[in-house]
Amino acid sequence: CGEMTKTQRPKTKEDYGNAHVYCWLEWLASAAMRRVFYYCLVGIDGDWD
Repeated sequence: CGEMTKTQRPKTKEDYGNAHVYCWLEWLASAAMRRVFYYCLVGIDGDWD
């Protein structure tokens, strides 16, 4: 999320808002993938933060 190159760095408030949304979606996806990974690895549905 924090790995933005200079060309990707938000210039306006709108760009910053979009970047924030994409960052959040990326985090959500990674969190979901971690959950699936742990579920497959451990074989139980634990409460993952």
